[in-house]
Amino acid sequence: MRLFTAAAASLLLLSPAGRAATLDQSHVIQPDPNVAGYAGVNEAGDRAQTFTVGLGGRLDRVDLQVFRDPAAPAQVPLRVEIRSTSSGVPAPDDAPLLASGVLAPESVPIKNNAVPQPVVLTAVDLSASNLVVSPGDVLAIVLRSSAPSGTLGYGWQFQPVAGGGYGAGISFERVRPVDGDTFRARHPETDLGFQTYVTVPEPAAGALLLVMATVGRRRRR
Repeated sequence: MRLFTAAAASLLLLSPAGRAATLDQSHVIQPDPNVAGYAGVNEAGDRAQTFTVGLGGRLDRVDLQVFRDPAAPAQVPLRVEIRSTSSGVPAPDDAPLLASGVLAPESVPIKNNAVPQPVVLTAVDLSASNLVVSPGDVLAIVLRSSAPSGTLGYGWQFQPVAGGGYGAGISFERVRPVDGDTFRARHPETDLGFQTYVTVPEPAAGALLLVMATVGRRRRR
């Protein structure tokens, strides 16, 4: 059975060339200049948004509504991490990191949040992490940066919505040194802007997995 187990795992991790990832979770905000909602990401504080996986497959990409302040645009990278959760709270740094990516400063748009502008989503490629997810998994997108604490660093867009704008997760913050390594929930009306993309296995791969499982059961008889 070890052969079948190893082969099945390989099928889940492989992404056929040219197969497009499918949009899974989405909370895209239409910014309102009258309510400039954003959370700063710099050396003094990390931000996180939890989400619930809807599609099984490989989490290949997240798109983020992030920007740099035109008054003092960040000049250091923005680190993006996917972490597990415990009771809905993002795991601390000593827990295993599931996936990660880095955005160079120049890849993040400069934006004046007080002026109406089109929605811009910045893509983060996570495919190299080979993170296989299942429906119902609750994960966290964590953003961190070493931008100086006296500046915004990076802004992560949110729009205050009564009752919260995304029903399958909430936003968190971790302010140093007050919070240490522990995330705490932000106001429930401040879900952050994001999208997740999952590459779903080819139907043929799913059928092959079924055949392999059937053969395995027959061999055990």
